[in-house]
Amino acid sequence: MQNYKRFFQVFFVCVALFAVGKMIYEVVELYDSDFFTYIFNAQKSIYVSYGSDLILKNELTRIYRHDLVAFVFYACLLVVSVLMKVFVTHKPTISFLWKTSWIVASVNVMAIFLMCWIAIEYASNHEIEKIIHNKTELEEFKMAESLDTKSTLKDQKTTFIPAGMFVQSVEFTSANNLLVTGYVWQRYDHNADHDTTKIRQGFVFPEATNTEIKSAYKKVYKDYTVYGWHIQANIRESFSYSHYPFDFQNLWVRMWHVDFEKNIILVPDLQAYKSIDTGTKPGIEEKLVLPGWKIKEAFFGYMYNNYNTNFGMNDYVGQNGFPELYYCMLIQRDFMATFISEMVPILMVMLILFICVLVAYDEAEDSFFRFNIMELLSLMAAVIFVILLGQLDLRRKIPSGDILYLEYYYFVIYFIIFGILLNYIIINHFKKLRLVTFGDNVLIKILYLPCVLSFILWATYYVFG
Repeated sequence: MQNYKRFFQVFFVCVALFAVGKMIYEVVELYDSDFFTYIFNAQKSIYVSYGSDLILKNELTRIYRHDLVAFVFYACLLVVSVLMKVFVTHKPTISFLWKTSWIVASVNVMAIFLMCWIAIEYASNHEIEKIIHNKTELEEFKMAESLDTKSTLKDQKTTFIPAGMFVQSVEFTSANNLLVTGYVWQRYDHNADHDTTKIRQGFVFPEATNTEIKSAYKKVYKDYTVYGWHIQANIRESFSYSHYPFDFQNLWVRMWHVDFEKNIILVPDLQAYKSIDTGTKPGIEEKLVLPGWKIKEAFFGYMYNNYNTNFGMNDYVGQNGFPELYYCMLIQRDFMATFISEMVPILMVMLILFICVLVAYDEAEDSFFRFNIMELLSLMAAVIFVILLGQLDLRRKIPSGDILYLEYYYFVIYFIIFGILLNYIIINHFKKLRLVTFGDNVLIKILYLPCVLSFILWATYYVFG
């Protein structure tokens, strides 16, 4: 017995040292990424100083989320390892076992809540390669593209046509389809570059499955003419829901000029907006309603896409690395709505299963507050039916190829149900085992919460870290 105790003591000491090493590594990573400057003197941090650079900000946010989640996970592992070393060396009284169980469970709960908070606070998800923040960046972009055209398409001149968008409504019609309504406009200067006898007026949404475009207005001014259209488009995009219900999505509207075979680049019409700051959400209806989501930012950007076809046009110029205009809306899911509708039922089921573990007993010792095997099977069948319906409904709403974070809670319930039935069989058919005889099966009861919460803790770290 002493040999086993010594082995486990050494084992938990090694785990604790490993956790300390990983915590130090994560702290160094956070220091190198300027996280502590951001916390204690934000104005001097890279995160705030270059806050307008969404690409840098997005990358830093990912680093912070990853390292903070990992630090919390290994800190929890350290605390649990220390507690388990004390547990191994201490005399295992029933009172001490329950205290240890509740302490370990509490540490896991605090770690899970903290990791989920980090996932919400440091949410990010956009892959736009070039973001336009102001007029200076727009002019630099136009100059760079003009020089690039001279080096690759010497016989063609790049034409830049300002375009803008105003979104009046957005609706998720399915997990990967958006219904967008609003206005799109283009500005054509009165010069040779924007000769409307050679260049058509219009645009294409290449990712739209159904589009209604109606001419809304035409305004002629001294130096330019503006053409406006009212649009209703069903746009299909690929979203990642692996972080559900803590996901953060980038809703974009991708635009080509109607003469997309020509060397025409749509550029954001910055002068049409009061402010182009991403936090002011330029181009979005002030009272836009998107149930279950919060709109965080909006901006214009570019992706350099490649195609394996020239669409049958020998003069097509956009086949390799051509900049395409994107209007993006960054949205974050409202966690509380999902928590009430989906998390609360799961937690209630886990509580019911915990009660089932507490009342597990030998059928020969009947009691009014305990049930037999048939009653237990009936209850487990009912729980499985409810949980399966819940998971199927979740998959119906979000038919993702990824395993959703919330699904790990369903998985742990399946394992709990199997464990309860297995425990009942052990109690009634292997009565001489010390695992069963000690404290009226207390070892299984005290392991319920630490084991369940440890699995959820690992799943949280795996998904967000």
